[in-house]
Amino acid sequence: MDPNDSQEKNNIQIHINADLEEKIPGYLANRHKDVELILKALAASDYEPIRIAGQRMKDSGVSYGFDVVTVYGHILENAANNKNSEEICKTVESLKRFIDVVEVIYEE
Repeated sequence: MDPNDSQEKNNIQIHINADLEEKIPGYLANRHKDVELILKALAASDYEPIRIAGQRMKDSGVSYGFDVVTVYGHILENAANNKNSEEICKTVESLKRFIDVVEVIYEE
């Protein structure tokens, strides 16, 4: 799955272990904060906060059941290291679309 492919307007369903149900809303809220942080840092051409946010997402996504967030994090971290503002912009827009439409289904 290429996370930068255009996503449908419909919800994207992610199946996550019910043990994580209490943590997921906070996790997704933090990704929204990351989007805001990345956009502000990008506007200031400050790549270090973007690299750190990308690394955090890369390390946490799989743990919470969001493999695609891990991929976005990896892309953002590399793009920040290379000061590739175009790739950062494209990826953060895809990340925002994803967290806006993701529908979490909890499974036992």
